[in-house]
Amino acid sequence: MTKPHRSEYPEPIQLKKGDALVIGERYEGSEGWEDWFFCTTPGQAGGWVPKQVIEQSTESPRVSRRPIGLS
Repeated sequence: MTKPHRSEYPEPIQLKKGDALVIGERYEGSEGWEDWFFCTTPGQAGGWVPKQVIEQSTESPRVSRRPIGLS
């Protein structure tokens, strides 16, 4: 580590396989976070979720596998 980092999201979204998601805006910035979306799930504050763990279904978007780095 070169310098301390304080997250802007001290209470990250916590997901498990099968959780329903509401997908919001796609991240657009210079940090190289291609295909990350701001998502919400009942009972939690929203958070950024990578596209590769989101599964679109006919019912609603769901977490398709356990996100790396997210509980």
